[in-house]
Amino acid sequence: MRKASRLCWARASRTRASGLVQRSFSTEKPVIVLHPFQHRTKGFSAAELRETATAKLHEAESLASTLGWRVVGRVAASTRAKKHDVLGPGQVTDLKAAVHELGAEAVYIDAPLSAIRTKYLRTALGCSVVDRRGVILSIFEQNAKSREAKIQVRLARLQYERARLVLSSSEFRFD
Repeated sequence: MRKASRLCWARASRTRASGLVQRSFSTEKPVIVLHPFQHRTKGFSAAELRETATAKLHEAESLASTLGWRVVGRVAASTRAKKHDVLGPGQVTDLKAAVHELGAEAVYIDAPLSAIRTKYLRTALGCSVVDRRGVILSIFEQNAKSREAKIQVRLARLQYERARLVLSSSEFRFD
């Protein structure tokens, strides 16, 4: 790792398998949970920002555990990058090293990601990348009982995947 102050990761000390299976991920899939937070925010001290980031990181870890994922690493990334970038290039390099070191098959980023940003991170890290909205949709999808609830969740999933499908169709070559 380059600088501990820029990207602090730690092995997860506890795991909890709930037995639930998500549609696109199997149970006990090793993942790294990442919560990016702004380096400086007016009106908050550095200690308050770290405390808030830690609480949100625990929430993200519990969301991942709800899906039955095995959390192998936790990352609270303090970033100075532009809001749409989520992580700077050095942090992506550090995260890639953590993915390979911990043997993670996916990275759950507790922030909204655009389809292009997701594709970039998936390529750079060499593993699956899931954002907060995708995780929440998967939880709703598993817990939907009535026909109406299942249809509403499916509609939300299709709207979410629409941009990703258009983006992935541009990767096909017809030679």
